[in-house]
Order: sequence, then C-alpha cells, then structure tokens
Amino acid sequence: MTLPNPTATRVPDPSVQSVTQQLEAEIAELQKQKDQQEEQEQQEIAAQFQSQQQEQEYYADNDVSGEVGTSIIDSSSQAHTAGSRDKERHAQMGGAHSPEHAPIREVSSEYEPTQELQTWVQPVPDPHAVTLPQPIEDEYGEILLKATHIPKPTIVLPLNEQTMDKALHAKVMDSVRWLAEWCKRSILVAPGRVFYKK
Repeated sequence: MTLPNPTATRVPDPSVQSVTQQLEAEIAELQKQKDQQEEQEQQEIAAQFQSQQQEQEYYADNDVSGEVGTSIIDSSSQAHTAGSRDKERHAQMGGAHSPEHAPIREVSSEYEPTQELQTWVQPVPDPHAVTLPQPIEDEYGEILLKATHIPKPTIVLPLNEQTMDKALHAKVMDSVRWLAEWCKRSILVAPGRVFYKK
C-alpha cells in the first residue's frame, strides 16, 4: 500500500472556492463599514472639539465668568444630547449639579472639652504629624528632607531607690522582685532618661 505524497498540490474543490470567495467578500465589506464608522466618529469628535473651542473663545472675548445661559445653546447642540457623554456635558453647561463636583468644606478635627471635662481630658499631639528618624536623600546623596528630632520621654520608675534595693533581695517567687528586675533593665536600656520615684 502506498501513501499519498503530502507535498503534492491538491486540486481545489469548486464549492470550497466559492465559499472562500464569499467569506473574503463579506470580510472586505465589514472592513469597509468599520472604516466608514471610524471616519464618521472622528468627524463628530472634531466637530465637538471645534464647538468647545468656539465656546471658550466666546467666553474669553466676552469676559463671561464661566456660566452658560440657555440662549447660547442652540438647537443643534440640543440634538447631540442623546449620548450619555453629551448629556453630562450639557448638564454641566446648564449649571446643573454634577456628582463629580461637590462643594468642598473643611471639617475641623479639634475637640474643645467642656469645663466639666477639662480636668480629665488632656490635649494629645496631632497623630497625623509625620516624623522622620533619618533624612531622605536622593540617588546623588543630596538631602531632600531633614530628619525630625523626636524628644525622648523621661521614664519615672514605680519604685524609689530604697524600695528597689530591698526588692532585688526578695525571693524569686515574689512579684516585687520582678518589678525591680524590670526597673533595673529599664535603667540599663535607657541610661540618663530613667528616674526613681520621689
């Protein structure tokens, strides 16, 4: 049994040729329609751009403060409001409020306590303040932002010096011993900032 030569050319079937030609004709027609539609969209965009430029020139020439009266909008621009983009633009031009343009108001985050609470409520520094432990430098080593110096708080131990000496000689089972050990460790970790209770 001999196998057919795969490199040999086949005689095309006439029905396949006719279907192929129909498909190519339909593809060419669809491409032509797409090109026409793109050209039409480009013309519409150019016309909108030109009308916007004319409106800007009108406002610049007449020193109008940006508000548009209904007399400026002619019937041809009202016909274009069928599209969603044109409706939004038309509403903005007509002075209607848009959800994208809300009035800006400042909200104060400061709290003023009443006289009854002033003895109990103490002011706290702003939590939104940014502190930089190291300066920020660019790739050439030039300093862009200097580091902020944060004052380190002083630590007051819950024990005075005499009580701490006694507590260090207490048994390991007593909690006062561990409080004294913690105080001793605090002294070693932050020398110069730790003070005994007076």
